[in-house]
Amino acid sequence: MTAVPALFLFFFTAVHAQQAVSPQICLGAEDIKSLSAGLDGTAKSFFNKQLEQEILALGVSVSPKEAPPQLAKPKVPDVKPAVILVDDKLCSLLKTHGWITNSLAGEQGTGGFLFLLKNNTSAELQRALLPLVVKAAEKGELKRDLLLASYIDNVRVRAGYKQWFGTQAVERDGFLYLLPIENEAQVDERRGVYGMEPLRDYIRNLERKMGMPLLRSERFFADAGLGIQFRDLLARRPAATTAVSGGDKTGGDKTGSDKTDDEVIKIDSTVVNIDANVYNEDRKAPVDVLGQKDFHVLEDGVEQEATFFSKTESPFDLVLLLDLSGSTAEKVKLIRRSTRKFIEAARPVDRIAIVTFAFENKIVSGFSSNKQELLASTENIKDNGASRIWDALKFTLDDMFPPKTPGRRRAVVLMTDGVDNALLSEFGNASQASFSELMDSVLRSDAAIVPIYLDTEPERPAQTNAYKQARKTLHFLADESGGFYYYARKLEDLNGVYKQVLQDLGRVYSIGYTPKNQDRSGEWRTIRVEVPAQPALKVRTRSGYYAN
Repeated sequence: MTAVPALFLFFFTAVHAQQAVSPQICLGAEDIKSLSAGLDGTAKSFFNKQLEQEILALGVSVSPKEAPPQLAKPKVPDVKPAVILVDDKLCSLLKTHGWITNSLAGEQGTGGFLFLLKNNTSAELQRALLPLVVKAAEKGELKRDLLLASYIDNVRVRAGYKQWFGTQAVERDGFLYLLPIENEAQVDERRGVYGMEPLRDYIRNLERKMGMPLLRSERFFADAGLGIQFRDLLARRPAATTAVSGGDKTGGDKTGSDKTDDEVIKIDSTVVNIDANVYNEDRKAPVDVLGQKDFHVLEDGVEQEATFFSKTESPFDLVLLLDLSGSTAEKVKLIRRSTRKFIEAARPVDRIAIVTFAFENKIVSGFSSNKQELLASTENIKDNGASRIWDALKFTLDDMFPPKTPGRRRAVVLMTDGVDNALLSEFGNASQASFSELMDSVLRSDAAIVPIYLDTEPERPAQTNAYKQARKTLHFLADESGGFYYYARKLEDLNGVYKQVLQDLGRVYSIGYTPKNQDRSGEWRTIRVEVPAQPALKVRTRSGYYAN
């Protein structure tokens, strides 16, 4: 048997060395000692049906209605009277009956007790009973399953530590954020001990269940305004926890880092290079030519000194990624005509590829600058089926572009209504990649994403929430990649957009600087570029980089 209990007990003593029992809770040190001694005994209790029903009834009366148990709150709430009431009730049951065992209350009763302890009690009581929960699991009185793992994670998070099993996420502005995981490389091994599905499958199922995309990068977590509330959780790695890793399969930090080579964009040079597009808030207003002195570059809020600057009309490789799923079937004519207009507006130096998707991806045309061949290929734009937007975009970013050629930019124009079937809980037809896996590809790629939102919501009024979420997701993809977002319900809505998009992609200001912060430990650095003398001008560029 894996040595789970010893590690959990160590965590308890390391974090709460002098505060094993808080004076604020309804159990004293002697009560805890008595409960522990009772668990050490071998005598079986008689089944108490009334106790089982009392626990289950209490669970029904106080179960959270606004979120499922695996979602944490964005910040730990103050203790409310209802929580104090549950604390007192559980303490009363423990003082009367001893520890709630399977023989005493049945598996439903013990599971219901743990559910209440995890979701409806104070952090102080959760911490005080942690060693007893661990001992009960060791003795077979509690299942090693999602509920127990979630309880352990919840205690760690509320104490300001990273979670072990990846069960805790928070919701903020229509996105889910997975709280950071201790030694994430080992998380599936730990989850396996508890009979849980791999983290990747758990994330995909959670996205579908909640109808929200999930982000798991610590830098997204901080950017969402959650870094202030969980700053210790993001930054703290207790020496006591790392000291006991020793090959145990259930926790501890064996590597000293949660980042792997395939999770980050590496900037190996000491110079950071930025490609910036400048546009007017009034998209029809022209933008004057700018010089180096017009730009201010800030890294993590600190202004940097540019050591390189140039303005170029860059050729680009552009993928037209076209959504031909059932939800956009009536838009196929619009999509085909828009594709032709993009081809006609391209310059001779630009290369265009065409990819359509529904249930599967189809390469209609590889990269070409031959307009006649490209226009002829648009006759093959016909398909129908499920909507796997995330899979299609990930495929395009990972597999479509040729090796990087100096001086050429990359972009994806994504024509879609944005509603991946993952947002509709259609498991079989949804993308196989999670949104967080897609974002890994977005951050590794240097391609700007330009979503053109094809509004199909009026035809599907029952799916309003999914469309609202889709628009947020498309905006997010554009913002993170340095692209632009456009809206279209009919062809006329795109008048002028084709030339505007190609002009925006082609006109590039290249800025290079040596960061004032020379630390290269791999943390995320946020970049912001401004034109302060002309506030109507906005700058699009990538949002930052990992300093490796």
